[in-house]
Amino acid sequence: MLRSVLYEIDSLPFGVFAAALAGLAAVALASGFVPAHRASRIHPMEALRHK
Repeated sequence: MLRSVLYEIDSLPFGVFAAALAGLAAVALASGFVPAHRASRIHPMEALRHK
């Protein structure tokens, strides 16, 4: 399917897909880690009382 969309590309190497997947996974993990780390430092009852 990608060959029909991309201009003058016969085949895409597996490394390109692996690098794109690794990059997207790293960004997703990093963007989720920061809020999770902040939330884990607060006591649960204190977070529930805060309005």
